[in-house]
Amino acid sequence: MTENRIDTVPDSFAGAFGDKYLGSPDLVQRLTSEFLVGFEALLRRRSDDEMTAEDFKDKFSEMVRHYADIFSGRDRSYTIIKGYHDQTLGFKLMADLGEFWRKSRARWNDDSVCTLFEWAAVMYANDLKTADDDEVLLGIMFRPTQEYFVKVLLGIEARSGQ
Repeated sequence: MTENRIDTVPDSFAGAFGDKYLGSPDLVQRLTSEFLVGFEALLRRRSDDEMTAEDFKDKFSEMVRHYADIFSGRDRSYTIIKGYHDQTLGFKLMADLGEFWRKSRARWNDDSVCTLFEWAAVMYANDLKTADDDEVLLGIMFRPTQEYFVKVLLGIEARSGQ
């Protein structure tokens, strides 16, 4: 059985850009997974009354902005795909996220990458609730969202035809 993931970049190619190149499927998968694990931890802390709703909102906004800064090029410690992360991605997300973009854009000052991370978190939270602690079911339910999330950040979703 094959693993459902984006193939890795050959070492010779990846090495040319360093270990923080956002065209690396391994890096993008790691960053998106870190975001979702962090979001789930926030949800659990909130549901266990370990934080107030206001604290949850603040921490969530901070986390979204942190990851959006990476993929938009504002965090200069990462290497973006020039012409994609800094130009094309925002327009693609506005079109792809449609109504969600229109409803959420003001909250993020028209930052489409922040809106993408919020969208992924909302989708994940909905699937978590429906899966009711069944990790296999959660994996099945969230897979299409996760694939889109990774592929769009890699710049390959638009060309994949999916």
